[in-house]
Amino acid sequence: MKMLIAIMLVLLVPLPTFAQVAVDKGEKAPFGGVLLTNEQAAKILAENKAQKELCEANIKYEKEKVVSVCKLEKKNLDIIVNTQKVKYDEMTKIKDIETKRLYEELEESSGDTGAYWVSGGLVVGGIVGVVTP
Repeated sequence: MKMLIAIMLVLLVPLPTFAQVAVDKGEKAPFGGVLLTNEQAAKILAENKAQKELCEANIKYEKEKVVSVCKLEKKNLDIIVNTQKVKYDEMTKIKDIETKRLYEELEESSGDTGAYWVSGGLVVGGIVGVVTP
């Protein structure tokens, strides 16, 4: 990421522009500055063009690398999410099966106990009635 920022800064820094005025030997230059031969100027321009192309290639590489990493991370997260969904579904199925089993077991074990409650109530009521004056 730092490399990408550095490359972008290099591209955004203004490059010096060259005023191209043809001057023959012995002729007075129209402005002050450094005069270059045609070969030197061509070399500088070619180097600048090569550097620009290299920076563009580096930017493209870094961008593709970042996009690839993001895609990979997204795929990994999708796999995790799908795995958790499957795990949740399986746990829900197990919970439903266990709930059904426990309900059936409760129905089987809870026979008709109404007669016991009535008998117990009569016995307790009789004892309380006899004991209290």
